[in-house]
Amino acid sequence: MPAHKNVVVGLDLSNADLRVDEGPLSPASRAAFDSAVWVAKAQGAKLHVLTSLDVDPAAAAMVAAEEKAGRATLRTRAAKRVAAAAAAAKSAGVKRTTSAAVIGGPSAALLDDVSRNARDLVVTGTRERGEAARNLLGSTTLQLVRRAAADSWIARASFGKKGSRVVCAIDLGDMAPHVLAAAVRIAAAVEGPLHVVHVVNLAAEDVLRAGAADTAIVQAYRAERRERALREIPKLVARLTKKGPKAKLHMHDGDTAPVILRAAAEQKADLVVLGSVVHGAAAALLGIGRTAERLLAEAPCSVLVVKPR
Repeated sequence: MPAHKNVVVGLDLSNADLRVDEGPLSPASRAAFDSAVWVAKAQGAKLHVLTSLDVDPAAAAMVAAEEKAGRATLRTRAAKRVAAAAAAAKSAGVKRTTSAAVIGGPSAALLDDVSRNARDLVVTGTRERGEAARNLLGSTTLQLVRRAAADSWIARASFGKKGSRVVCAIDLGDMAPHVLAAAVRIAAAVEGPLHVVHVVNLAAEDVLRAGAADTAIVQAYRAERRERALREIPKLVARLTKKGPKAKLHMHDGDTAPVILRAAAEQKADLVVLGSVVHGAAAALLGIGRTAERLLAEAPCSVLVVKPR
């Protein structure tokens, strides 16, 4: 998978005092902004800084009328804020930056920007975990992960410090090389440890048992799953880390999401990288899967979801 070259970061100014030209970002927006700046610098990407003002149609019409009359509005003040952020990113070493403030819901605004401008990475921030995160994810972040064609970085803290720890979760699917390549690139850039996790998920055992399969069939199923993982995963890790950071491989039986969450906690991960095989309308209707959804809500660190190119 190629490096990211066209990044958009969404900043939440909903609680900012837009009557003044300057002010601090919220902790979640700061985490997203710092992470996006790091990616853009490390991978030579273009960075677009975007905010959206979620107002009702009547207020939107008033904003448009005021701007047509040449008067300042919440949108023009927000535009100054994100322009200042873009300028700060350029001062920090990002060569190409742009910015915009639009009217609309945050997920809709980011999805539209990703689609119209062919972004390959969208970065948003969150500090919530557990039930609060599930509610938040349902309205904004999860919509981006489900529906955006771009990779999605959900930042819980600023990323980019030297020695940052990366955990990469891969399966035996076609996305595994792309997910691992993204994790390798990031771990190399921060000169930090890389831990690769593969879970031998034996969920089909329940189906086999429900169908009255005998013990021999269940044992054969287990053996086939483990043997394939032991045959393919170490080869993939060795090939993709040959010229990159050293990676420690962890292989476990179990339910995928809890194993990855435990690995992230044990390794004190700063970033978890995993893949999502679908996006668009189908993902929005069907969900992205229990594993990714649980990780997004409960991971103790930032999460990068890699999408098919």
